[in-house]
Amino acid sequence: MNSGSAISTITQICNYLLLGLVFCYGLSGCVTTETPTSAQAKHLYELQHSNATNLIFWHNNDLWHEISSHFRLNDGEVQQEVIQQINCYLQHKDQLVDNLNRAEPYLYHIYQETRKRNMPAEILLLPMVESGFDPFAHSVAGAAGLWQIMPGTASGYGIKQDWWWDGRRDIFASTRFAMNYLSYLNKYFNGNWLLTIAAYNSGEGTVERALQQNKRMGRSYDFWSLHLPAETRVYVPRLLALATIISKSEHYGLKLTPLKNQPYLTKIDVNKQLNLNHAAQLAGINVKEFYRLNPGYNRFATAPEGPQHIVLPIEKALLFQQNLNTDKKSVIWHHHTVSAGETLSHIAKQYKTTITVVKNINRLKTDLVHTKQVLLIPQGEKTLVANQSLQLRNIDRTKQNNGPQQIVYNVAPGDTLWKIAKKYHVKVNELRFWNQIANNQALPNRTTLTIWRKQTKPRFISVRDFTGHYTIRTGDSLGLLSKRFKTTISQLKAANQLRSNVIRVGQSIRVPSNKSN
Repeated sequence: MNSGSAISTITQICNYLLLGLVFCYGLSGCVTTETPTSAQAKHLYELQHSNATNLIFWHNNDLWHEISSHFRLNDGEVQQEVIQQINCYLQHKDQLVDNLNRAEPYLYHIYQETRKRNMPAEILLLPMVESGFDPFAHSVAGAAGLWQIMPGTASGYGIKQDWWWDGRRDIFASTRFAMNYLSYLNKYFNGNWLLTIAAYNSGEGTVERALQQNKRMGRSYDFWSLHLPAETRVYVPRLLALATIISKSEHYGLKLTPLKNQPYLTKIDVNKQLNLNHAAQLAGINVKEFYRLNPGYNRFATAPEGPQHIVLPIEKALLFQQNLNTDKKSVIWHHHTVSAGETLSHIAKQYKTTITVVKNINRLKTDLVHTKQVLLIPQGEKTLVANQSLQLRNIDRTKQNNGPQQIVYNVAPGDTLWKIAKKYHVKVNELRFWNQIANNQALPNRTTLTIWRKQTKPRFISVRDFTGHYTIRTGDSLGLLSKRFKTTISQLKAANQLRSNVIRVGQSIRVPSNKSN
């Protein structure tokens, strides 16, 4: 959205919602608003999605009822594998409810995206299976976000990832990718949704090979008959089990919090680099909530070259826009050349910031700086690192190093795709995918290629005297981890100060040494 259309949209929204709303401006600059009505929220959503089709509004007042009325993959409960997963969910009912409650801000948007594409509503539950609806979930393999997108896949589909921004975690960008990818997979498997979902987990190549094997052996080639990886054989039943429980929540004794069947989120272009903590203040919302809605930003501000949009609850849009229009603050950058005798402490004090901020921005591993070194410094970000909510969403860079590493390869004379693939132990088809090179095209006339190379020494290895950290993945439990790392549930809970056996996907836990066991 360009700045003109963004302003026009916001103007329409404001003109519409100002009817009946009272704005009070005092010396403090405080703005008070009322929560938009359902009709106003619907109008706002339609303004921002004017080219969308098949939008379904308010067939049911409760969004959970609306969603379950569009479940289509309802043959799953007959399967024993699904029943097993239902029982597994019900054994951890509190965790299930917590994860479903966490989904509230995202559900309506994802649901509308499935309706636009005529997908089964069960698809919107995939983030529950993938990440527990945690936008900051990060797997040991390098996948990130609600939809657990791998960095190489994201690169191949044009999702932006850089020092400032990771589109795999952005709610709108990641959902758009997931929907497009699922649409492609469903077309590939001739409309078979169970095969589509299986392929989302393990790749279409894996599922296709299993299909061909069954065809050669004269066996049935429905999902339940295929020889697939163990994770995939659990993945599909887990989704079907979740849909079954939601559609029959009363039968299973699950009390779902009613959700309003109306838009929750809106996206506003700010068209400048804006401090995220300050943006939360302008919107009048809790900073922790703000980062949950804007998880794509890696740093303390919107990106210098974009994206420069803010995602907010709809009822906060007017307050934010009014405050933004009168706000004079923006991120002020300074290029500071280090003089002889200067230290990071002197420089941070000069610009009213902290040593930690200067080190993080410039990716300094130590406090040492040298004469004539140029540092990039934001002015006035004194509370950046101390802010608890920022620590929550500022994902540890060491975790990302566990997954595939991005390499920008400089093409040399005489290079071919085959030579480059062999050098970096990747496949030619992967090189084509990551760099959008057609199958019949040789090495294009360009200076660089993107390569995603797997690390040869993964950080998390199960060894007898293992001591370190482990990131929770789908299907993990304290019982399974205690066996894997040859420790006990009690020791795991004590090492991590856990009051219960509940763990979540993406959570990092300490693994105690088992030398004493």
